[in-house]
Amino acid sequence: MAANNPGECSVCLDSYNERERRPRSLPCGHAFCSSCVTDLIKRDKLTCPSCRVSHKATSTSQFPICYGMEGLIRALKVHQVAPTAAEQGVDENLRSLLQEQDYSMDALDEVYQHLLDQLSMYESELAHRQDDHQGLITKLQELMEQNQAITRLLKDEQDSVEAVMKDIDDRRNQGHILKACLALVTTTQEAHAVRQDFYTYKLSTQDLVHTYQQQFPDVDVLYRSLRHRAVMGLVDPTSTLVFLDLGWGGSTKGTVYIRLSPDNGLARQFLLLCTGERGPSYAGTRMLEVYNKGKPGERVCGGDYDNVGEGVARLLPGLQVGPEYRKTPTAGTVRAEYGPASDNNAQFCIFTRDADWKISFAFGHVERGLQVVRSAVKHSNIKEVTVVNCGVVLPL
Repeated sequence: MAANNPGECSVCLDSYNERERRPRSLPCGHAFCSSCVTDLIKRDKLTCPSCRVSHKATSTSQFPICYGMEGLIRALKVHQVAPTAAEQGVDENLRSLLQEQDYSMDALDEVYQHLLDQLSMYESELAHRQDDHQGLITKLQELMEQNQAITRLLKDEQDSVEAVMKDIDDRRNQGHILKACLALVTTTQEAHAVRQDFYTYKLSTQDLVHTYQQQFPDVDVLYRSLRHRAVMGLVDPTSTLVFLDLGWGGSTKGTVYIRLSPDNGLARQFLLLCTGERGPSYAGTRMLEVYNKGKPGERVCGGDYDNVGEGVARLLPGLQVGPEYRKTPTAGTVRAEYGPASDNNAQFCIFTRDADWKISFAFGHVERGLQVVRSAVKHSNIKEVTVVNCGVVLPL
């Protein structure tokens, strides 16, 4: 594509001007009017109409004004239309001054255009920032709604506790009345009747205590359960990030962040043991062994959450072996030391070196903090390394 007239855009064939059709140079060297460049950018992929070279751009202002072409066009216009001194009665000196002022006006117009280009870029950045903050507002609103739901949950739980406490007070009062009757017995028949009432009262109390202990467990466990329901509402199940704080020698050495695989039973069990939602937790447990130390496939094993030395307990029964667990491990791969069907499938291993063989039972990868695990491997006694704390990272 070529323009016969250098003063015209070879795409739209309109004459260049000093407003919306100013000539702009592409990196390939060809120039087109600003309006046509804008249209080309809107097509996602900007291809030069002359040489078909592709360029990347999001704004017309990314391509510079072709000032040389503008100067040539002005010179041609002056040559074509400039009247002679005799025709206008203006001497050459005055005509020269007028031309200089015309060039000065062009320069001032370029200053304004530069300012407009800068302001356009600034306006675009403001729009992006506005979108970012609107996203934050949306997240805060979601957090408010979730916390309102948690507040309702706590209120319902509190109402249940108050009802139970009233029931217990009523039963205690019945016991006080029964005790008073013991002191007022005057006949054998009355004694047998009171004794029968006592046994009935004792059995009903035992049943009541058992029922309420099932409904309202230990306060710490209850708090964990409520906290877990609150927290897990904020967690993205397709991209869950958990953490382990590792320590030895009386201090915490660092945090290991592990991204869990979605739709993976072992990953769900690992999450439950990190949050302690069902009671058992990795918190306070110690590491068990280092395998292949200093060799490919080096890994450290832990997860003895019942602290019996072997970790022969599993939290989630019925886990099945599937293709989602199989991969070639790299440094940071997290896997179960034993298969899903094993009783000690809660034990886990973190690889600190790449391996050249495939493994099964992988369910996550260390995203940050692998150097903490490597430091633990170098510790003289791996069984002194403990999980000081653990949990789930909220996507705030």
